[in-house]
Amino acid sequence: MRIIKKFFKLIITIIIVPTFIIIGIILWSHATGKNIQLPVFLQNLTGESTSNNFLLDARIQTADVYETGSSVPVGIRGYIEVSNADLSAMTPSQYLEFYQTVLKGSEYKWFSVICPDNTGLFIPDCEDGAACFCSLNDLGRQAEIYGYLMIRDNTCIYEEAVPATN
Repeated sequence: MRIIKKFFKLIITIIIVPTFIIIGIILWSHATGKNIQLPVFLQNLTGESTSNNFLLDARIQTADVYETGSSVPVGIRGYIEVSNADLSAMTPSQYLEFYQTVLKGSEYKWFSVICPDNTGLFIPDCEDGAACFCSLNDLGRQAEIYGYLMIRDNTCIYEEAVPATN
């Protein structure tokens, strides 16, 4: 009989009490109109993004960088692959957050944001964060430049490239 009592106390302690606490929190948040923000580790378990920034959500890949004619790597370059729709909808604040979180202080020789049609962003100097929107070669470097992203006074500015005149 004692074992059965201990078993029921254990079930009440482990299952029923926490369930009532969770139900109370949910009812309270619903009644007050306040949203419950999941802790970051629970958001990651549910597969939800912890940010509102597709650049931060993309998986960073790396590749070795070589001097011409050398087989010894001199560093690494970083890149992410994103859709054309995401890149065209990118806001200056998203790029600024990506620069401050991922690029600034990194050891990348350069960084590229690559779209399926081989256009994207080329960031030649990860420390200053300036980038060009361009067509990209097979190393993720600029081929034809369409515009520039610059970071000044903690603000991201975009300027169209001036077409070359003949």
